[in-house]
Parts: sequence; C-alpha cells; structure tokens
Amino acid sequence: MNKFKLLCCVLWVLTLNLASAYMDPYLQKGYKESCSNDSDPCNSVKFLSCLEGQCLCSSPGELVYDYGRDQCVALASYSCLRVMPDSNSVQDPKYQIGCTDYAKCAFPGDSCQCDFTYYEAENHTCIRQHDYGAECAIDENCDQFRFFSCINGKCSCDPNKNHRYDQKNDKCMVPVGEKCRVIEFQSINEKQFKTDECAQHASCEGGTCRCNAGYRISSDRTCEPLFSLVSGPCTTDREARNTVDPHFIQNCTENAYCQESQAFSYCKCKEGYVETNDGLCVKAYGQSCEMDEECDNLAPLACIENSCGCADHLQVFDDKLRRCVGLAGSRCWKDSNTTAAVCTTNAYCVKANAHLNYGKCICARGFVTTSQKTCSKSN
Repeated sequence: MNKFKLLCCVLWVLTLNLASAYMDPYLQKGYKESCSNDSDPCNSVKFLSCLEGQCLCSSPGELVYDYGRDQCVALASYSCLRVMPDSNSVQDPKYQIGCTDYAKCAFPGDSCQCDFTYYEAENHTCIRQHDYGAECAIDENCDQFRFFSCINGKCSCDPNKNHRYDQKNDKCMVPVGEKCRVIEFQSINEKQFKTDECAQHASCEGGTCRCNAGYRISSDRTCEPLFSLVSGPCTTDREARNTVDPHFIQNCTENAYCQESQAFSYCKCKEGYVETNDGLCVKAYGQSCEMDEECDNLAPLACIENSCGCADHLQVFDDKLRRCVGLAGSRCWKDSNTTAAVCTTNAYCVKANAHLNYGKCICARGFVTTSQKTCSKSN
C-alpha cells in the first residue's frame, strides 16, 4: 500500500470516530460544560447547543434547563415542537420538547400553556393562583377553581357576578335558585376535575343552582338537610338501600335516629337526648356540653362546668317532671307559664304578698324541711 492510500485510510477512520462521538449522547457534552462545535459537540437530544464555548439551551429566552429532568424545556407561551439543534435542513422532523413546571404542550397551537389554577408570570414560568384575600393585578392571578376575582387589588368574590364568599368551603358561590356555571378541566397529570359555583349540597342543574336530594333551601339561600322531626316518619338504612329515587328518603333531625316499627318508622331522640316542643333533640341532664344552647331549655338546663345541669345551686333536677325545681326555702315563681323553677316534691311556691312577682318554696302542711332542703313527712 502506498503512502497516499495509507493516509486516506487513516482519515477515513478518524472521520468515522468523530461521527460516532457526535452521535453517541454519552460522549456528547452536558449542560454548561465547555464545548466545541467540531470536536466536543453538545448533547443535541437534550436541545443543548454550543454557545460561546458552553453547552446551553439552544434558544435562550425560550428554553430553560431543568436539572430534575436533565434537559432543556420550553417556557410558557413558547413552542413545544422544535427541530433538533444544529440541524442542517429546515425539512428535518420536529420533536416534542418538555414544558416548564406546571405547564403542558397544548394542541393545536403547539405551545406550552400553564395548567389550570396556575398563571403565567412575566418570566414565562407558571405560578399557583392565589387564595382569597391575596394581592393580585388581574383575575387570572386568583384561583379560578374557587371562582375568585381580582377586586380592588385583592382576590375576592365579584358582586357583579352575584358571588358571595362561602368561608366554610373557601370559595365564591351564587345563592340557590340563581344562574350558575360549571367548569370541567383536565389537569397536567391527566386527572379530570369538575366544579360549579353552587353552595355545598347543591348542584348546577340546567344552569341554575338547586339543592341536592335530601336537602332544602335555607333562609340564607344555601342548602340545609331535609330532616324529619321527632315522631315524624323516616326512612331506615335498610329502606334507603332499596329506594330507587333518593328524593323519597326522609332523614331524621340531628341527634335522632329512625326507629323501625311495623306500622311506620319514626324519628326518635338518641340516648342522652330529649325532645323539645319544636320536635328537635337536645342534651338531657348530666350530658357533656360546651354551651347552654346544647342543653334542654325546657328544664331549663345550662352548661355548668361542661355538663348540662340546673343553673341555680338551690335547684335540683326532677327526672319525673323533667325540670329543675327549687329546694325548700329557695325563691320561686307561681306563674304557670314561666320556664323558671317550681318547687321540690311536697313544697309549694308561696308569695309573701300580692305585690311581689316571686315567692318562696315552703313545705306543705304535714311536711318538714330536712337538712338537704327537701320536704319530709312529719311524725
């Protein structure tokens, strides 16, 4: 072999080695490594190009390097379909590139768009929309899933949209009976979500907020449970499982249960509760409590040291009368219409004179006052 042929063979081998090095991504340079377009190329699969001696994202300002994914990704509003860097032909195929965090490649348009409940910032990243009361510039800064709007620089509820704030559910809602909107969307991880402007236990049906089965409209135009009162008819759990139409299900009021019987099932107060004149169930004497309103108001009972009891220490509770009654010698009221205490067994409320509206509990004739302030039959 002559010298010319030998030189050609060497050049051919070197060319193959350089081409192999260029095509092998493991031999190509990574992000911010020093590079040369000829001998030390950047990893084009990661959309890196050799810019000023460093491997950087091929389109500065449109692409940014994601360390977690170890590749360049497109910022929001920029194309997510791109020709491989250092391509020699405009006819080369385009490849889908990843998007910045909380954004996805939207079609048609082929651009990265922020996911629902995120908005695009000035630097083209995606930021979580703000909660109620947070500062904002435009409506898109505020959580759209909860129907917040930017009102006077704060994320709030827009009265022009008939919105009011539901603190319990942390969202803007429209009253029952008003027109409503439904939002359906697919998140960046392909999960399906649906929400509407209606209050809890209501749904947007035919463009209007309506209470769900088992609920009725309340005075504030939200939905409250459609409970049957004590002694009223109700639906047992067994009957409810066999009921096709949920509108026919009758639930009992709070602290009551459905007592099954042969004639018809009826609501009955749970153990530890008593029925009021309104057909509701309240806590009986001796039950734990946190406020007076929980206790039997017919007795009347008050919440004393976290227990339903008589408010006056000179009163005792009479189980048969279901009332707090005054001990012998205590003050009392003769008016039969009052809810105040009557007297203990074998004692009567006696006025000192007709001008007073109260009297004193005095043991009846034939009874004497004991050391416990009760009345015992005299010997």
